[in-house]
This record gives sequence, C-alpha cells and structure tokens, in this order.
Amino acid sequence: MEHETITRAILIGTNFYIRGSERQDTSFSDLKGCVEDVNQVEKLLHELFAPDKLSVIRLTATAPENGENEPKEPQSDWPTYENIIKAFTKVTEEAKPNDIVYIHYSGHGARVKTIFPDPEHREFDEALVPTNINSGGKYLRDREISLLIEKMVEKELLVTLILDSCHSGGANRSSENKTARGASSRDFNILDRDRYTISPKTELDSITWGKRSKDTKRGVKVGNHWSLEPRGYAFLAACGADEFASEATFNGKTQGLLTYNFINTIREYKSTKPTYYDLYHLVSAKVKEHDKQQTVALGGEADRLFLSSIRRELFYTVRVTKVHTEPNKQPSIELDAGSAQGISEEDEIDIWPSSCDGFNSSERVARFKVVDVEEFTLKADIVQWYKDCQHEQQLKPGFLGRPHHMPQKPVYFSSSTKLDIMQTAENQMDGLRGVFKKHKIPLSDTLSKAFFEVHTQDGNYVICGGGNQRLLNAIPPLPTNVDGAAEKLARNILHLTKYYNILELQNDESANSNEQVSTTLEKRTPASPTSVRVCEGSPADDLPSEEPWEVDTDGEVLLRVVNKSGEKKYIAVMDLDSDWCVEQIFPKGPGAIAEPLEPNQTLLLPLKLSVPDDIPPGHIIDTIKVITTSELTNFRWLEIPSLQDVDKGSRSQRARAASPKNKLEELQERLMTPALRKVKYVPINFSWGTTKLTVSKMVEKAAAVSPPGIKDAEGELE
Repeated sequence: MEHETITRAILIGTNFYIRGSERQDTSFSDLKGCVEDVNQVEKLLHELFAPDKLSVIRLTATAPENGENEPKEPQSDWPTYENIIKAFTKVTEEAKPNDIVYIHYSGHGARVKTIFPDPEHREFDEALVPTNINSGGKYLRDREISLLIEKMVEKELLVTLILDSCHSGGANRSSENKTARGASSRDFNILDRDRYTISPKTELDSITWGKRSKDTKRGVKVGNHWSLEPRGYAFLAACGADEFASEATFNGKTQGLLTYNFINTIREYKSTKPTYYDLYHLVSAKVKEHDKQQTVALGGEADRLFLSSIRRELFYTVRVTKVHTEPNKQPSIELDAGSAQGISEEDEIDIWPSSCDGFNSSERVARFKVVDVEEFTLKADIVQWYKDCQHEQQLKPGFLGRPHHMPQKPVYFSSSTKLDIMQTAENQMDGLRGVFKKHKIPLSDTLSKAFFEVHTQDGNYVICGGGNQRLLNAIPPLPTNVDGAAEKLARNILHLTKYYNILELQNDESANSNEQVSTTLEKRTPASPTSVRVCEGSPADDLPSEEPWEVDTDGEVLLRVVNKSGEKKYIAVMDLDSDWCVEQIFPKGPGAIAEPLEPNQTLLLPLKLSVPDDIPPGHIIDTIKVITTSELTNFRWLEIPSLQDVDKGSRSQRARAASPKNKLEELQERLMTPALRKVKYVPINFSWGTTKLTVSKMVEKAAAVSPPGIKDAEGELE
C-alpha cells in the first residue's frame, strides 16, 4: 500500500531563560512572544492538515510564577539541547520518504566562539539558545543544525526551517514597544560541555565544507559553499547577521514579527499556492513596515511550493510591495526596484498576479507609469486596466511587474543592406523598418551616430558595431530568406541592447562618497580558499600588484571584495559571457538575490574560468560585474539567456532587462572596447555601484612564453 504523506512539525518556543552565571558576561533576557508563536503556528497547521495527517512535537519554556527559576512545562518538554536533538532524531527515524517536516524556532539566537578547527578560519558559530544555556545547557550550533537537516534530506524528507531569532549579537535596534531576540554581545566562553557535539567533528566538517559543485556548463562559475546550495530544504530567517529579530504586540498578544506576518501571509495567499520565494517577498515587505532595520533572509529550495514537493519556475521580476487605494481615486503602487536597476520616471510597468504561469498577455492585470523613483524603490500610477481583470479588487502586494524601456542603441542599415534588400523585394526595406519601429528600436541615418550597424553578406544579416567600434563578441549571421527574418533580427538587436545596458550600468555619483568597497580579480594560489569565504579584516597587503595576468588555459581565479565602508553592503556578482548571456553567479540557487558583507569584511570568491578554443587571443572571454548596494535589492530580473537561445522561445522570464536612462546611471554613449582589457584594484562608492572586471585570452608573444595564469585586468569604476 502506498504511503500517505504525513506532515511532522517540531515547534520550539522559549520565553523563559533559566537564571545562572556559568557563562561569564553572557546572559539572555526573557522573551514574551515565542510560546505564542508556537501556539499560532500549531493552530495554522491544524487548519492546513487533517488530524490524522499531522504530528506535532512542542518544546516550550513559559515564564514561571512566584519567582521560580524553571519553566512551567514538564522538563521533558523544555527546549534544551538534548530535547531538541531528541525531537530531530525521532522525526528522522519515524518519517517516511516524501513526508513533510516543518521546523519552527522562536527564541534567542547568538554568535558564539567556534569549537571547530576550521580550515577557513571561521571565528564564530551561529547558534540557537536553549532555555538552560546558563544552567547546565549548551548551544545548538549551525553545523549541528546542518547535520540534523542533512540526515532528513538524505531520507528524502521535505524540510522547511523557520528561524524567528537573531543570527548574532550587535547593537540593540528594537524600539520601546519591541523586544529583540538576541544577546547584546558575542559569547567568547567555551565550557567543557560545549566541546561535545552530536557527531564527530570530522563528520560536521565534511557536511559543511565537503560539498562540491558539478556544474561545468558556465564559462565562469563559483566555487561551492554549503550555505549557498539548495540542499533539499527551504528556510526563512527573521533577520540578517548583524540584526535583531523583533517581537511586538498584535491584537493584545506578543509575537515575533516574522512569525506573525508569516502566518497571516499563508492564510491570505494559500489559495494561490505560493512558493517560498513568493512568501519571502510578501513577508519581508510586511516585516519592513514594522521594523525597517530587520531584513528577512531566504535560503534553500525557494522554488518549492509551501509544504509541498512541487517546484515551480521562479520569475525574477519587480515586485509590488504596497497598493494605495482611496475612495473615488485610481490606485497607485510601490515596487521594489529603482534607479539602481536603471528605471526612471515615465517608464511603464505591466503587472501580473503572483500565481501566473508564465507571462501570458491574457493574465495581465494592469499597466502603470512610474511617477517617482528612489534608488531601490519606485511609485507608479495606473495607466490602464487590461480586459477581463477584476481591477483594484485583484491587485495586491506580491504581484509581479515587468518594466518597459525605450531602447537607447540606434541602428544603421549600411548601403549594401539597402541595395541587397531592394534587389530582393521592393517593399522589404519598408517591412524591416516597420518591424524595428514596432519594437521601438531607433534607426540612424548616420553611421557615426549608430551603436549597431546591419549589413548583408552572402545572403545573411550581419550585425557589427557602429562607426569604428567593435562589438565584444562574435554574432552568428542570420539568413535573410528565412521566415520572420526581420523579426529575428529585431529580437537579436534588442537582446544585444539589453546586454550592453547591463554592461554599462553605473552610478555616476558614486565617486562623491568616501565609502569604499574594493574589488580585485587575482590569480589563485595553493593557499587560496577552495570555497566561498568571508573573513574579518581588509588584508590590503595581500592585494595583487597591478602587474597583469592573462588567461591562457582553463583555470581558477579569486575574486576579492573588501568592504572598507562603515556600513553593511549587499553583494551580487553577474557574469556577462561571450555568448551574450548575462547570469548571476553569486549568490546562486533559486531565489538567491545578494549576500551581505559587513564593514571590514572580505569576500573571497573562487571562480573557475573556461577558455573557448574559438576565441582569438586578446579578445574578452568574460566580464564579471560586481554590484554593491546599501540595501537588499534584486538584480536577477536583468538576467538574459545566450543569444542562440533567443529564438528558441523559452518560457523562462528570468531575464527581463531594462534600458537605464536616468541621470544617476545614464549609460555611456560610446562603447569602450580596447583589444585587451585588464582588471586592477578599484574602489566602489556611494549607496550603490558596480565594478566591471574583464578577462581576456592571452596574446602569444614572440619571446619566451609566460606561464599559464590570469592577468590582472583593468576594472573600470562604475
């Protein structure tokens, strides 16, 4: 008989922390809303699942009465290290493949001195704090949690992990009516009992650092790291590494901001079957309304439907964050993109429901026009409602937006193109112009003012750079006599325009700030890390010299990003490949947007380079674009496939690029394409910015041949 799926929940809530002084200079205040979080989550699960399909383990610590120093619950139900391990083990042993496991933790979190001999020199562990941490207890560390979940994943269980706690210590940012879930400082104590873990340290090390990526498709790919890979589970965390998870009072009851908004979002959107990526956007927007300094984090299999084995393709788009409605007035909306992504006033945005299956025109809700743009947000007013939609009654936060921009790269048709077309068909030139006009592609009558030139050769359309400019990469010729040749030519021009718009995206005002994030591309050495690593300090002395290195054969390089500013920065790395593909390579995985880099931290990112045989020496192989922002924002909707995939009609809408045109990042008019580019140490300034690092193939020299390696390439401050 086929096994019926069971949902198994482990719900942990700690309001009360037993008093004690075993850990010098470390204490955890009592909380108010963690047990209520457990109560409300359990209530939600009973709404979603029948009693015979649901199994719940509760571990809670409620504050005692009359000044006692123990939780109200029986000791077997306390959230201690031992009881938490026991609960995980019980669920793992009893569950069958494809059972759903839901784990929800509400309580204090901390950053504590590591007990692991770490080859990557990590100084602290992230940890959950049991109720008896200062009275015979010990922390449940991140590597132990990883191992516990890994054992569930190995058994083919569908795991969801929700952490409504802070990830580390730091300055208390909560307001008077909010309580922060975390210690005010890091714990440097290592007691004798802390050294004993759930498994030998060698196994914990292999779980954490041993995984390696098998992806070999990309010209540039990132060395693997356990926390960046989807590992068979999905998780939401209440805040970033330097932040506190707050709790507040709602309807007379105290709850965590994450838990309260998570539960309400599930109830509101359960009919649309949201993915974890959808939930992340909806919940994080609501949390930000209460506490702008708390940033919800997402990880793992973000493309899975909530508490389901079904996965759905993610659409990386702009998201509606707020809907403003007033009586007798048309609605306006706010979205989570802005000038940093190249959006400006007067741009128009089509809106789709979050549950859309592709971007079919029949599912469109409305078109809006941008009326106000900030760096990472925008406001837009209604232009029109589309047919058959339910107007403002349907519009809500979480809906998807696709910006429309006027291409900024004019095209010149050479005299040979015009002559060849006229000899073939008298009206074909008019047809070609009509197709370009439909796509709003500007035409130029002067070659010197054109960005692209189109001419015909041997029965093919050939696209090249306008004037004396050379395009970065080769473009396959397009036969003129195939069906829809003009349409395909226009699509290719649009694709190339998107590529160059992303390549040239920059913040011209960034140089006015003293904030600095430096970026270098350097040759890997045997001492370099083999996986992604974030370390404290900015080792300026270790920066490579400006003596360049070129790529000769396949190999590895190290991308070094140093945050010298006084504030947290978010880092995303895009690869602009020689096949005209734009892809985010860090962070990667479904739903990954950007990774935080704290002040005085260094990100070391190993990259593997593949050198195509058909690339001539001196030509650019890849352009690596490092994007730095002061707020978490999404650039993945700028991704585009390779040029050869454009005609395949892929239904993926992940690459919806825009053509920036505002003053903040107005694109350079001319293309900078020297025969050989180099990357060197450069600063990035202001609240957002980019650095462009290019890698080219080594030019053979008549003299002695240099050893294979990477030449430091010129990075242009953007």
